Amino acid sequence: MRIEGAKELLPMMKKNITLRELFIGGNDIKEEGANAVAFGILSNRSITTLDLSSIYLTWGIGCNDIGSESTKTIAEALKENCTLLTLGLGTPSS
Repeated sequence: MRIEGAKELLPMMKKNITLRELFIGGNDIKEEGANAVAFGILSNRSITTLDLSSIYLTWGIGCNDIGSESTKTIAEALKENCTLLTLGLGTPSS
């Protein structure tokens, strides 16, 4: 997916009222893509399951290179979202 793909999710997440599950784990979305996902979380009121597995959310470690600022942005967005019931943050088993 990478950064551009994550940024393309933002308008969809804002407008879509039928999407219930979004699995974007293991994609190379980096800081900019993670921020787009965070803003999508803020505006979406239909997604109940969001899987960010294999997206390393601190100190830029791992395949997605998401640092502490994006981690904070996602955490703040999650505080405001009242429809998300399941959040996947682990590493999927192979």
